[in-house]
Amino acid sequence: MASLPDKKHVRTLAIVGAGPGGIMMGIALKHKLGLHDFVIYDKSSDFGGTWLVNSYPGSASDTPAHFFTPSTHLNPHWSTTFPPQPELLAYWHDLASRYTLYSNAAFYTRVIGAQWNCETQRYDIELEDVRTGQRRRERAQFVVSATGLVSEPRYPEAIAGLGSKGESAFEGAGGCWHSARWRHDVDFHARRVAVIGNSASAAQFVPCLAADPTTQVVNFGRTTNWFVYGPRHRYPSALRWVLAHIPLALRLFRLCVILINYGRPIWLEYRQRFKSRGKEGREADLIAYMKRTAPEQYHEMLTPTYPLSCRRPILDAGYYACLHNPNIELSRKRVCAVTKTGLRLEDGTEEAFDVIILSTGFVTGRSLLELRGEDGVSLNDFWKSEGRPMAHRGVCVPGFPNFFLIAGQRRLALCGDPLTSPGPGPNTVTRNGSAILTHEVAVNYIAQLLAPLIRSPSPRPLTLRVPPAAFRAFNARIAAALAASGFAAAACPPSWFRADGGTGANFSTWPGSIYGFWWAMRRVRWEEYEVREEAGRAVDVRAGRRWEDALKWALGVAVLVGAGVGWWERARLGEEVVRIRS
Repeated sequence: MASLPDKKHVRTLAIVGAGPGGIMMGIALKHKLGLHDFVIYDKSSDFGGTWLVNSYPGSASDTPAHFFTPSTHLNPHWSTTFPPQPELLAYWHDLASRYTLYSNAAFYTRVIGAQWNCETQRYDIELEDVRTGQRRRERAQFVVSATGLVSEPRYPEAIAGLGSKGESAFEGAGGCWHSARWRHDVDFHARRVAVIGNSASAAQFVPCLAADPTTQVVNFGRTTNWFVYGPRHRYPSALRWVLAHIPLALRLFRLCVILINYGRPIWLEYRQRFKSRGKEGREADLIAYMKRTAPEQYHEMLTPTYPLSCRRPILDAGYYACLHNPNIELSRKRVCAVTKTGLRLEDGTEEAFDVIILSTGFVTGRSLLELRGEDGVSLNDFWKSEGRPMAHRGVCVPGFPNFFLIAGQRRLALCGDPLTSPGPGPNTVTRNGSAILTHEVAVNYIAQLLAPLIRSPSPRPLTLRVPPAAFRAFNARIAAALAASGFAAAACPPSWFRADGGTGANFSTWPGSIYGFWWAMRRVRWEEYEVREEAGRAVDVRAGRRWEDALKWALGVAVLVGAGVGWWERARLGEEVVRIRS
C-alpha cells in the first residue's frame, strides 16, 4: 500500500493525461487562471497522447489542418491539408514547451485510482511508476480527467487465443500486436500479413503495407463503412509565408476552411429534416465514388447497409485504390481464433501468416480512471447504474465533487475500428467539426468553473458539485434530442457510441452541430451548480460574477455613449466651421 502524501505532494489540481486535452487544460490554468500549482500525469514518456502512441505508417488527421488547432494557437506552417502524425506531434510538443508544461509533467506515471477524502475535501491519488512498479500517493483539490479513449487498445473477446492484454498463441516471425502499439522493428518485406479490422486506422496503414509488392496483405473486415474523398494537398511555400506574415490572413484562411468543409454538412443536416433527397443524394454520391475507385469484385462488400447518419464517414487515404493491387485481399470471413501459425476462420479453415495486426479499436464506454466519489461509489459503477456514461454538460458528474472531464469524444480516422479521439466526456461527439475545437470549448468551460474556486479569498477549500436534479434534467433533454436524430435509427448497426455492446442508449453523441455545442457551453449557468466551503456552508460565487458582468456592461455602455457624444461633437463642430467660413 502506498504511503500517505506529505505536504510537498499536496497540489491544487491534477490533470490525468498529457494528450491535446491535458496540454490545453494546462495552458488555460497558467494563461487564464494564473495557476502554476498543478501536475500532469501520463504513463507515456512525453506529451502528445494519441499522436505519441499512434505512430503507424500513414497515421494522420482526418480534419483539415487549420481547423485542427486551438483558435488561440493557430499554425501557419502546416505542410498539407491533413497533417501526418509526426507534424502533429511536433506541434503539440512545441505548445507544451512554449508554456513550460514540462515543469508540471510527471511522465511514466500511471494513475491507479483517486478517492475523494471527505475530511480533507481533496482527492487522494494513488500512482505507479511504470518503469519500477513503485507506488506513491499524492493529493489534489481538483482532478481533471483527460485520459481520452484511444489509450487502451481493445482486444476482442470473441477471438479465441487472444488475451485481454494482447497476449496470444501466435508464434509468427513478426508477432501479433495492436496497430496502436506499432512495432517499427518488424520488416514486412516478403511477408504475409493479416490485418483484422477495416475501419479508421486500417484505412490509413493498409495502403502503406500494400505499397510493397512483396508484402501479401489479407484484410479481414466485416464492417462496411462510408468513405469520403480526402486528397492530401501540399500547401505552397508562398501561401505559408502569407499566412505567417500578413495580418489576419491566417484567421481568414481558417474561416474559409471551416465554411468550405463544415458549412455544407450543417446545411445537409437541416435539409434532411425537410427533404430526404439531401441524405439520399449524399449517400448516392459516396457509393458512386466507391464504385469509381474500388475494384468491382468488392463493390457489394464495400456498400454500407445503414444510413450515412449512423456513423461519421472515414476519409479515404488511398484505401479503395490500393484494393486494385494484386498483393492485397479483402475478406468478410469472421476470425474465430489466433493460432500458433495464423488464424482460424468461421468456415473452419486455417490460414498461415507471418504478422498479425489488430486494428480493433479501443476500450470505450467506461472511465479508464478508477475514481471514487464522496459515497465511495466508483465512477464506472455509477455509470453502470445509470445504464450508460452520463455527465452534466459533458464535464461534471453528481457525487464526484471537484472532478471534471475534458469533453470531445470526437472520432478520428487514425485510431481504430471504430473509435474516438481523446476525451471521455459523455455526449460531446459532434457530427461535424474538429475534436480540438470540442476540447477547447470544454477547457474554457472548466476554466470558468475553476476561476472563482481558485481565486476565492476563503482560507477553506471550496468544493463544486452538480446537483442530481440539474444533471438529470440536462441529460433528459439530450436523450430527447437524440431520439429524433439519425443516430437513433433502427437501421443503425451496433456502434462504439452506444451502450450495452453497441445496441443500447447513445452515450457519446451530441445531438447537434459543433457550433451548437459551443453555444451551449459558452458560459456557466451557476444556478446549475452548488459551491460549498469545507464546513458545508454554501457560497454564492455568482456575486463576483455579477459585479464583473455589470462592470463589462457599464464599460460597454460608456464606450458607446462616448463614441456617440464624440460623433455628435464632431458633427456640431463641423457645422460651426462651415458657418464661420460662410
